[in-house]
Amino acid sequence: MADPTRFQDEFDEHGLFKRQNGTIRVVFLTQGGSRYAGSMEFKNGLLTAAQMDGFSSWQNPDGSPLGGLRFLILTSTLEPLAVYFDQGKLVLAKPARETTSKKEFLANVRLGRNLFFHGGVTIDPLSLDANNVSERMTRGALWLTPKAVHGFSESDFQELPSDTLSTLKAAVEAFRKIAFDVPPTDAPSKDHFVQAAREYLTILKTLEPYLPVRDEAQAIESALSSLDYPDWVVNWDYEFGSDKEGEPALWVNIFADNSLPRTSYASKAMQFFPKIRDTLAALGVRRWPYVKISAQPEFKQA
Repeated sequence: MADPTRFQDEFDEHGLFKRQNGTIRVVFLTQGGSRYAGSMEFKNGLLTAAQMDGFSSWQNPDGSPLGGLRFLILTSTLEPLAVYFDQGKLVLAKPARETTSKKEFLANVRLGRNLFFHGGVTIDPLSLDANNVSERMTRGALWLTPKAVHGFSESDFQELPSDTLSTLKAAVEAFRKIAFDVPPTDAPSKDHFVQAAREYLTILKTLEPYLPVRDEAQAIESALSSLDYPDWVVNWDYEFGSDKEGEPALWVNIFADNSLPRTSYASKAMQFFPKIRDTLAALGVRRWPYVKISAQPEFKQA
């Protein structure tokens, strides 16, 4: 069983496996509390494979480093450790109780966005001026609270370009500082209002690919519901996001029953891709879809 300190000591300050090549035995922990012994394999300091014993491994066909993987592992202190790998490098390792899900953060921002615009804030940051801020707008600034960005973690948005991620991080930190300066029972000053609004507009603009408007969400629901799914598909879901270039993307997850061999997951995903892309395009959805096949049993255990 991994020890939190010993696990992190296996990696250098750049997230590279110090021994370059080798395997670490770990115990994977699901959100439901199930435990599975397994291993992580490294080549040239980078994670290239991970596997729960008895299950198929996370591994790219060409053996290239794994990216975008988040695991919970159980330590010898019985403290779940959340670890995140990107491009084969360890970029996060911290007690799971300290982490907040990306979905929770985006839900907070989505609510903040609604309150922001319902309160009459203009979408043009250049037009924001203390002289144009009314008492009604400051009294209705329910969005100006640390809760509006609660749960932000830089590691959750590693798919963003580095300059975009830096902009997002700086805006969140600046907004949070302003929000903490405003007493929760008082309306903000006009200067605080303008400063916070400018930072929040930056946050909303950066997260736009993750925060679809109602019409787009309805179009995607309609498109995916209209597909003719084969019998081995037991369910499906999707998540809004961004690709490596920062462009709006759609992550479609298709859940398969036990009749579909795991070795065919990649080919089946490729078969679904053109159907999903064409159906979305026909309804005016411009997001680029990414398709993943997941096993029904593994999802229910997570």
